[in-house]
Parts: sequence; C-alpha cells; structure tokens
Amino acid sequence: MPELPEVETVRAILKPHIVGKTIAKVDILVPRIVTTTTTDLETFKSSLVGKTVSDVTRIGKYLIFHYSDDVVVISHLRMEGKYVKLKPGAPISKYTCVVFTFTDGNRLVYNDTRKFGTMELATEATYRLSKSLAKLGPEPWDITYDHFYQQVTLSSRKIKEVLLDQSVITGLGNIYVDEILFKSKIHPETAANTLTKIDADLMLDNTRTTLNEAILAGGTTVRSYQPAEGITGLFQLNLFAYGRAGEPCLKCQNLLKKIRVGGRGTTYCPHCQKHRNRPSVVGITGVVGSGKSALLKYYHDHGYLTLSSDEEIALMYKDEEIKRGLVAIFGENILLSSGEVNKELLRGLISENGALKSELEAYLYPLLKERLLKIRDESSAKIIFFEIPLLYEGKFETICDYVIGVKISEENQIKNLTKRGADVKKALELNATNKFEKNSARVDFLIDNNADLACLYAEAEKILTKIK
Repeated sequence: MPELPEVETVRAILKPHIVGKTIAKVDILVPRIVTTTTTDLETFKSSLVGKTVSDVTRIGKYLIFHYSDDVVVISHLRMEGKYVKLKPGAPISKYTCVVFTFTDGNRLVYNDTRKFGTMELATEATYRLSKSLAKLGPEPWDITYDHFYQQVTLSSRKIKEVLLDQSVITGLGNIYVDEILFKSKIHPETAANTLTKIDADLMLDNTRTTLNEAILAGGTTVRSYQPAEGITGLFQLNLFAYGRAGEPCLKCQNLLKKIRVGGRGTTYCPHCQKHRNRPSVVGITGVVGSGKSALLKYYHDHGYLTLSSDEEIALMYKDEEIKRGLVAIFGENILLSSGEVNKELLRGLISENGALKSELEAYLYPLLKERLLKIRDESSAKIIFFEIPLLYEGKFETICDYVIGVKISEENQIKNLTKRGADVKKALELNATNKFEKNSARVDFLIDNNADLACLYAEAEKILTKIK
C-alpha cells in the first residue's frame, strides 16, 4: 500500500498538470470507488462538472483535490491506485475506474487493478470532519516530542502495531515502520508502554528523517506499485529492513528475520534490535546424530537456559488434555493401563504411517510453540537455546532470533548413533523426513561437526560471541 512518501510524490506530480483545469465530464466505470454514504453517483459527477482544480494537498495517505466553489474530493489509493494523465484519443486501461475529462480534452484517469481505492465528495468546510479524515492523528512533522511519547506509551500493544495506527500518527505503513524501528534499534514486538522518552524521541526523529529521504527519492517502488505511471521511486535502494529478510544486516551482517506482528509481515535484525524485556531464542537444528545435543549441553554447562524438544514433548505427554488429543488421533490404545502415553506404540505408528505422523505434528507443534513462548516470556534469562530436529518443518524459525544448524557426514553420524546405543536403522529412517539439507542455507550459523568435540565447542563459543 502506498504510504505517505508515495502519496506525496503523486501529489507533487499531479499538481502542476491539473491545477487551473476545468472539468467537463466525469465517467464512473467502477461505482464502488465512489463513497456513496454522503452522496449518490450522479451528485458526485454533477458537483464536479464545471469546477476548476485549485489545489492538490495531502493528509496522511489521502490525496485532497480542491475545486472552485469549495468542492473537495478525498481520494485514497489503497493498494494499487494510480492517477494517469491521458491526452485526447489515448485509450484507457482495463483497470480504469474513474475518468475526469477537462475542457481542453485532456483527462485525469484513476486506474486501480484491485479496485480498493475510494473517492469521497466533501466541501472545504466539512472535509476535515469526514469519516476518513476525522480519525487521523497528526502528521509526523506536526506532533511534538512530548505528545508523541504520551500517545505511544498509552498502549501496551506492540510498538509496530502502535506506529501503524493512523489515529496515533498518520502516514506510516509497513515499509517505513520497519525502517524506523530498525534505525531506532527497537524490536517490533516491544510493548509500547515500556519505551522511554529517549526511545520515543529517537523514533520521531527517525520517522521524520526517513520520510523526508523517501519523499526526495520519489517514494518506494515495491512489487507492482509505482507512485505514478512511468514513475519509479528509488527509496527501495536505501532500505535497511523491509523486504530484506534472509539477507545480511547492513550494520552487523547477521541475517535479518521476518515475523508477523499484528498480522503484518515484519523484518528486523535480531542483533541490532534485541528485545529488551525477554530472552533471545536460539534454535539448534540438524539431522539425528549430528551433534545437536552435544552443542546444547555445552551451552547448558556454561550457564545458559537450554530446552530440548524431546524433553518438552515428554513433559507435554503428561498433560491430561494433550492425552485426550492423542486418543482422538490414535485411539484408546495409545494409553497404557497406567494412563501414560505408550511411546513405543506411538513411535511405531508414526514410522509406519506418514499421514498419522503429519497429523501428530500438526497437533503437537503449535502446542510446543505455545509452551516455548510461555517459557520465553516468563524467563529472566538473556538467551535461551532450544534444540529441535524439525525446526523448519514445524515453522519454529518464526520464534527464533537465531538458528544454528549442525551438519555431519553420514559416516560420522552413524558413529555417533552407534556410540550412544541408538537403533541406527530407525534413526536414519527418521532423517528421511528431516529437510535439514534443504533448509541449511536458511540458518544463521552453520557448524560442520565432522571433527572432534573441541572443534564443535570452539564454533559454539564463536557463535556465542556474535549473538551476545
């Protein structure tokens, strides 16, 4: 969705081309674009015919077209709206929704591939009180530092959600909020009411600076959005966070992460934007027998909080509600006469039936994720190391700030499994469902564990130095 800089770019492009022109005709090809709560389509058209464009202004993400006789049209571009200037005789697009024809024959055409945009008729006296604009907060340049701090810290919501709230401050969307939080070194999930006055002042400074830079660059062109036909914004060349998930941070070289905050895709740097009120979560993954447990033990022995997925699931199997869920999937036989889960039978069933295995994972993984988040949010530790073989298959990377992958040759894997008395054949069968090789390129740190323990521990210490 175009944000303040993109809308400002459209305004600046349009104004010199349409101010002073008089409308001769209005054609509405997609009626739902025009908001009819205050006026019908015919009134919308007749109110504009014969009127001259006197100015084009902007409030937040809204374009305001001012006409003679105090007539105003409030326009929101939504996801893909664009205004295009057409000369007489030039064909309109299949995406054209509204056509404004001027007395000189030239036209201003509103195109919208998704047809989500809106236009609302108002007057100079009423447009700021319209439903669209009345709820908007101040623009970044119009709000004081003290008022911004007060507004932000009123809420316990995540700071990204607060900055996206147009009633708090208007004009910001997904792109620029990610950039502002990155530059301010604030984790997007930080509770807004825990931020300091210094944090708020820095965010407002970065908001103004980032938006000014974006306006000078003509906005940001992403995916199919351009601020106007044939006009490409260049601010995407200056992005630090948005759209760069999986790429190295331009400040620290750690890989940027993508999570969802308030339903919006959110990119951040786990190193530059550490969460101040909770631990960093480091996932450890790899095939069976790769050395994940040895790595986890190293961190445990050095005083860090460590969790094993196998141990956590074993604890979950003692929960009566989870047992009922297992019975619903596997039947009553999944419980022993003592009421405990028959783990041997469970292992046999899922090894023989891939559909049952998938059903078990679909049931357990969200519960395990919920359990881990509860441990994380209630812990006073600085870092939590969590070992799970199927980290990416279960989408646990979404709660990890960093992921360590441990790779090993099959020869050394078999040696490790044999040494600990494991059933090598069954262990290798389990690896058939492990997509570690495919996902190894996604990890933040990849350890080659084909040497001795001393080398593994040396790599573990290097990683620790980087994430502290």
